[in-house]
Order: sequence, then structure tokens, then C-alpha cells
Amino acid sequence: MYVWTKEAEMYFRLKHPHRKNERKEGTPALWYGKELSKSFIEGYAERGWIVEIVQSKANPAKKKKKKKILSKDAGNGMTIAQKRKRWELHI
Repeated sequence: MYVWTKEAEMYFRLKHPHRKNERKEGTPALWYGKELSKSFIEGYAERGWIVEIVQSKANPAKKKKKKKILSKDAGNGMTIAQKRKRWELHI
């Protein structure tokens, strides 16, 4: 799959300032709604107007983060001042 580059977008804006710009960066490179022919692909690629996007393997599933289980003795939910006082008592 080929997509337009920023260079193609800027060139189209300079050449056709009054027309709607269909060559937005990152959108599929189409010619009147159809895929580009091989001759267009070669010419546009030489000018730097299109880039081929290769579909890689499917994204791996996101791993769920394990929640840390803290006991009540660990000071969970205590402020730093409360933890300091508790620490001083145990010395």
C-alpha cells in the first residue's frame, strides 16, 4: 500500500491552490479512486511523493499489569509523615 508524503501535499498546494487537496500526508495514494498503476508508482516514488507502507505482523496483545498486593503493615494509603512517625516508633 502506498501513501502520500508531506512533499506531495505541499507540491499539490502550490500547483493547485484553488482545488481541494486530496494528497494529505499518510492517506492512501489513489488516482481517481483507484490504486496507482506501476508507471505512476515509479515516477511518484522518484519524486518522493509516495512511500510504501508494509503491513507487518499483527500487533501483539497488550499484557495486563499485575497489581501489587500490599499488606496493611506496608503502610498502604499512609502519608509520608505518618510513615515516618510509624518508623520512629519501631526503632
